[in-house]
Amino acid sequence: MLLIGCGFAGGIAHIMMTLSYQHSEVSKLATFEYLALAFAVVADFVFFAIAPEPNFYLSSALIIAATIIVTLLDRPNKTRLACQAKPPD
Repeated sequence: MLLIGCGFAGGIAHIMMTLSYQHSEVSKLATFEYLALAFAVVADFVFFAIAPEPNFYLSSALIIAATIIVTLLDRPNKTRLACQAKPPD
């Protein structure tokens, strides 16, 4: 059952990542791909009791910070949306 659940989760994640390319640029989505590294190390710790090395914490902090920065900078602001909604004169 666990293997089937992992297959479904991986398939759904792949579909969601593929659909995300329709809504954003590839360069902005790259940081989310790097999050997989952090999740893999966390899964190692949870399932196999393999403790991460100290440099993992710095690299994870940098990856998470980059993801947050890209997310905040990619948010559309109200003025940009208002300009796009107006029909040309």
